[in-house]
Amino acid sequence: MQLYCNYTIMQLHKNVIECKLSNRRLFQVISADCLRRKYLSQSAVNKSNNVAKKFIYRPQVNEFLNHLIGRNTFFVLVEKDAIDFVFRYLQKEKENSMKVLVIPDVHLKPDMFEQAASLMRREIAERAVCLMDIPDDWGKEYEIELYTKTFDAAISFAKEYPDTYFCYGNHDLSYVWGMMESGYSSYAAGVVRQKLKELEDVLAKADNPPQYIQRIDNVIFCHGGLLDYFVRETVPARERNNLGEVINRINALNSDKMWNDASPIWFRPQYSKGKRYGEETILQVVGHTPVEKIERRGNVLSCDVFSTYRDGRPIGTREFLLLDTCTWEYTGIAG
Repeated sequence: MQLYCNYTIMQLHKNVIECKLSNRRLFQVISADCLRRKYLSQSAVNKSNNVAKKFIYRPQVNEFLNHLIGRNTFFVLVEKDAIDFVFRYLQKEKENSMKVLVIPDVHLKPDMFEQAASLMRREIAERAVCLMDIPDDWGKEYEIELYTKTFDAAISFAKEYPDTYFCYGNHDLSYVWGMMESGYSSYAAGVVRQKLKELEDVLAKADNPPQYIQRIDNVIFCHGGLLDYFVRETVPARERNNLGEVINRINALNSDKMWNDASPIWFRPQYSKGKRYGEETILQVVGHTPVEKIERRGNVLSCDVFSTYRDGRPIGTREFLLLDTCTWEYTGIAG
């Protein structure tokens, strides 16, 4: 169906494509909600005579869009003469997508790395991402051997899969920055700092150091989540719409900016009404906040399903997230 004489609209289900060709104005991505507000509102009708009023006032169209909004459906607006070219481009993007295995918050569970390695050997994913929080768990402050064993498992995994992306968590950095918090073990502090340095050295050999935020395609991985407010506070205005520049700026920050509830190592989007960065353009894969199952809300995909209650009972399903970074389709997979 045509909304303007030089545009055709087509549905691209559960997908968002970075508009790499946007400078040629061949296509743009738009959410179902945005589509309704932009083209089907009374104000849109008043502003433009090019919109077909018979299309706008059909109740079933609004009902249909409500359904699509509920399913997080996106559309692509494409110039008529470029349809074939754009579809070939989108198909190529899909073929180039990557399957990623996500290791969520570890918290002294060395078996998680052994299970993840077993899955990677089955070649179900091309790369792994670890959301860290490797040390600390309820009542285990004095179990130094467990701290050592867990970090050694992480180091072995990094040696076997050196292209694995590691994302610092608040518990990892609390030892680096000397910031005591819940679960912090003064008894194990020296071991944590030593072993974390060993892990960093292994990854440095692959030119792949841990970061606060890692990126694959239009998916970002971080421990807590990326708040739009935090980006506005730390990134110059001219760079805020450039995802690569945003990530580079934030990854260069120190503890003064990062040790607060709004930063990507602490933010909990599951409990906040604050605007997430890139709500209509990127997917955020996060841990930090325990959830009962892997679930997506808006552009945030939560996967901390290995954490436990104080008495050791599991909170979640103990599955690893398997994600397609192009289609954003995902599933949980047991180790």
